Amino acid sequence: MAGLTLRHPMTSDEYRTALERLGLTQDGLDEFIGRKVPNRMANAYAADAPIPLELAMLLRLMIRHKINPGDVK
Repeated sequence: MAGLTLRHPMTSDEYRTALERLGLTQDGLDEFIGRKVPNRMANAYAADAPIPLELAMLLRLMIRHKINPGDVK
């Protein structure tokens, strides 16, 4: 798919914005992906820690293709 650039680091600002656009809290993200992200890491992602590439790609794809968390339950 031309022009679909998903494989680059996600900033903490992008992470927070992505969660907001998807209507997710950190707990909601945990429930959605089926894995508990420790609060310390969730806070670090929102601060400045590197966001795992897989998580960044998932969030970007969901936003780009207008997929809501409820659409994939």
